[in-house]
Amino acid sequence: MRLRRPRVSARFRDVRTWIAFSDLHLTTASQSVAMQVLDRVHAEAVARDAGVIFLGDFWHHRGKIPVEPLNAAVEKLALWRRPTIMLTGNHDQVTIGGEVHALTALAAAAPHGMIRVVAEPTLLLGALWLPYRRHQDDINQAIALAQREASRRGDQLRTIFCHADIQGAQFNNAYQATLGLPLSAFPSGTDVWSGHYHMPQVIEGGDAQTPVRVEYVGSPVELSFAEEHQQKRMLLFSTPGGEARGGTNRGRTPLLAGHTTTEVGGDHRGWRRTGEVALHIGPRHFSIEGDALAQWLSESPTQHQTPTVDAVLAAIESVAGKSRPRGGPASGDRVRILLDGTASAETETACELAADGLRSSGVAVQVIRRPAPAPARIEGSSTMSAPALLDAYYHAARDPSRDSGEDYSQAAQNMLRDAGRTGGSAITFAHKTDPASLVIIGVSMDQLI
Repeated sequence: MRLRRPRVSARFRDVRTWIAFSDLHLTTASQSVAMQVLDRVHAEAVARDAGVIFLGDFWHHRGKIPVEPLNAAVEKLALWRRPTIMLTGNHDQVTIGGEVHALTALAAAAPHGMIRVVAEPTLLLGALWLPYRRHQDDINQAIALAQREASRRGDQLRTIFCHADIQGAQFNNAYQATLGLPLSAFPSGTDVWSGHYHMPQVIEGGDAQTPVRVEYVGSPVELSFAEEHQQKRMLLFSTPGGEARGGTNRGRTPLLAGHTTTEVGGDHRGWRRTGEVALHIGPRHFSIEGDALAQWLSESPTQHQTPTVDAVLAAIESVAGKSRPRGGPASGDRVRILLDGTASAETETACELAADGLRSSGVAVQVIRRPAPAPARIEGSSTMSAPALLDAYYHAARDPSRDSGEDYSQAAQNMLRDAGRTGGSAITFAHKTDPASLVIIGVSMDQLI
């Protein structure tokens, strides 16, 4: 493991304001919206005399890029006029180590080295930049090397930009990460800004004196129903020396964050998050329970008529219980009407009429009929020990008409205990004449005996 320390031109060194976005996930289907995002990012950067930071996953399909979005992106970035730093995300990378990636063409398209791609752990402009790495040890080593470098200079590592899984963060509205880097992997007193997870959020750890703060920038548009109701944005930063007294810190940019010119208030914490820019681009997603929608429509003044588009939009806004910056669904937005398997015929009819009205106004609608929940095959299985679950499964699956009289459940238990005594980590037990053949793979023996 090594850290890159590239030389940077004055074009990058002299930038004092930066605007950051992440996770564009460009595909053929999203091309039009993605180009709108790039136009908005560049316009904001030009207006603010700012540089641009992208924190990974420019592309969606790893290892294969369709021609149309590739051409569109190359043509767009060929007009780019602001210094840009791009991290490689997991969707951009082709090799496990990230050496081969799909951002090469983008950097080549930009004029005069305007785009700098970071594909290896790098110290640049007073921060540590960490592209996606599958193995946690790679990240740990890079952080340790950066800390050692900072300590050698009598300072500490203060700022990290990365594309990473971090435990405790929300992957989207439904799932929380249980794998990845713990907050303790980051040095106390460090600010971390990351791409990868699409939900804008902050997670914090450490103590009051030396906190660790991780903020996910989030994706710039709602990419799926898992992101509905999220407020998308870009983040604004100032760099070390960006608020310095006595002029800009032109010339040599310090390698690590503490070596800056004097800042207002004597704060030497390095990169600063100074604000955000709200984004309202692309289709929004609305999920609505069919029963609630039908009930609202049945109580409206037009209940005996086919619901108007306005009535359906008002119903969705009301039932969802959340106001959206641009109101209810509009042309190009996506709506999902969820029906239970036990929904009445009247409810289904009302929802289908509502869906037709929305479609006529350009809204994409899915009516999803959820199957009735199946009864549990083994009641209380979530609280059973492994041996108890094994026994319960055997008795639930066995066919008495083909029972040979042998107690296969007890035989399996005995084999598991034998494997545990000999240090085994997995066992397969099967019998040709018994339909309830038992297969146990990758079970830890200390949980079974």
